[in-house]
Amino acid sequence: MYEISFRGVGVTRKEEGRAIIDRDGILDGRSMVYLKQICAERVLLLENHIFVTEVSAFCGRLSKCLKYVDMTGNNLQGTIPALYRLLSSPNLETIIFISKLYENMMTSLDRKKRVMLTPLESKIPSQIHRAKSLKRRQNKQSHERSCQSRELPFLNDEHQTDGILKLYVSRNLKTVIFHFDYGSLSMSRKRRLMNAHSLETFVLRYGHKGLKDFTGEVFGVEHIKNLDFSYNDLSNVTLRAFEHFTGIETLIFSHTNINALFMSRESNRLFRVTTCLKSLDLSSNSLSELSTGTFRDNHRLESVYLRDNHFQTIPFDISLTPQLRLLDLSKNAVVQLSRKQRQQLDAHARLVADFHLVLNENILSCGCEAVPFLLWLSQTAVSLDNNGNYSCVTAQGQVSYTFAYRDTQALWRICYGKFYLWFSLVLLALMVTCFLAVVFISRHSNYFRAAIFRIFNPTFRMKTRVDYPIAVSIGYAERDYRFPFHHLLPFLERDLNLTTYVRDRDSLPGQYVASAIMDAMQSSWRIVLVVTAAFLRDDQWAEFTFRSAVYSQSLSNPAQVVLIVEERLRNRLPAHLLAAVTDDNIVRLDQLRMCYELKQRLRALLLHG
Repeated sequence: MYEISFRGVGVTRKEEGRAIIDRDGILDGRSMVYLKQICAERVLLLENHIFVTEVSAFCGRLSKCLKYVDMTGNNLQGTIPALYRLLSSPNLETIIFISKLYENMMTSLDRKKRVMLTPLESKIPSQIHRAKSLKRRQNKQSHERSCQSRELPFLNDEHQTDGILKLYVSRNLKTVIFHFDYGSLSMSRKRRLMNAHSLETFVLRYGHKGLKDFTGEVFGVEHIKNLDFSYNDLSNVTLRAFEHFTGIETLIFSHTNINALFMSRESNRLFRVTTCLKSLDLSSNSLSELSTGTFRDNHRLESVYLRDNHFQTIPFDISLTPQLRLLDLSKNAVVQLSRKQRQQLDAHARLVADFHLVLNENILSCGCEAVPFLLWLSQTAVSLDNNGNYSCVTAQGQVSYTFAYRDTQALWRICYGKFYLWFSLVLLALMVTCFLAVVFISRHSNYFRAAIFRIFNPTFRMKTRVDYPIAVSIGYAERDYRFPFHHLLPFLERDLNLTTYVRDRDSLPGQYVASAIMDAMQSSWRIVLVVTAAFLRDDQWAEFTFRSAVYSQSLSNPAQVVLIVEERLRNRLPAHLLAAVTDDNIVRLDQLRMCYELKQRLRALLLHG
């Protein structure tokens, strides 16, 4: 016979208490008295309310023919010895024990994997094939030994050598899937799987406590490719516990409470031996950090599942995993990714076109500090789940979505526009202030020189009008005496009440002209030069007057010289005169007359200068 299948046979859940008395729900030699004499390759006992399996259940002829056993959906208890018996069946290839609790907890992905291992419709061999198989089994002599007298491996000290516990399994065993919701087993001792050369898939999920104390070594597991220790207790674990699992391609450590401090220090050494690793699942372990150099030796790694942990960023260097196609960081503590990691992800996406990053269920930041990250989400070539639209928290603490901030330029203006506006205004004010300061200093350079000079000579002081006997000395050309005498002089003496000196009126008889000019300028608070064309071209004392005025100025009276000049003669002024007189002390007129502008300028320069 090829397959025997029982589904939904046995007492209901409400009658399990009575089943202890009438032994309904207990799989033993008596309930299997007929089945164990049948040579069947596949036995499926699904959802039959079996809660106890005894050693005597699987023995005799059945144990020699069995290749596939599936007891999914039963409330299994007291089953361990019977499992050891099954594992040593000579032709066994696949054994599946999934309790009813785990059957309800299985995800769609778990069910899909199980379907791949267990077809819903078993392939029944043809009649010819069955006849030949039956003939071979009839011609083969077999002696059925008593199940009760058969020695059980792994249960007594006879199977211990040098302190190593040995478990003998079928040489043909390929797949072991155990999902229990009860019991506990310490892994602190050394163990060895014997004859496990064909074993590729090993799933051992326990219940409340499950496997614990992973401090011992396990030998004979080099050929295992798929390892699942989910829902066990890895809080106490050492590196040697997994150092012999060198052929692992798929490793699942979800819901294991694995020591977070151990992973933050030793994860690089833990995965160093698994050079063939392609898929790793560390979901739901409260991890927050992996050690530096993790996955340095795992160049074949394609999938990393880190869901439901406390990672705030990608905990390893993406450049160390050149073939990575899936990174699941969902339901972590990621706020945003750093600039370096964003650049690494973009570079990796160029190498691996189908690379996919999962960030769902992270409370990302959509505040001002996350503007570069939000811009990256909308522009990156990395394939993101949910089209890159995630929940995020604003600076005001409100929950929003990243799609609401796709216009990062508007967000940038909201975040930084006010700051840069004020910065620009302050910079503009600073530039204007500096410009005005330069202009002010250049126009009043003499005053600043005097101030600096005063620092080195404390007795130095600026002279005032009371320090001079003459308030104003007027210099002019003799041919142009009318304006100085008839217009300028009356304004200074009558309106401004200033003492003035004019050469033609106040010089002493017989006094030398040069001496008179020099004495007058040195005794005057201000020197007003009326510059006309005749003064520049024909007057014999013009040059002497100009130079005497320049030399009369000093640090104590830097604005002593005032020029009244027609606009048309501005470019004809001597260079040494322009260099000594500031622009504020040069009064330019369209024509020489006592206008309002001239009066006000003279009032300011002579009274308040």
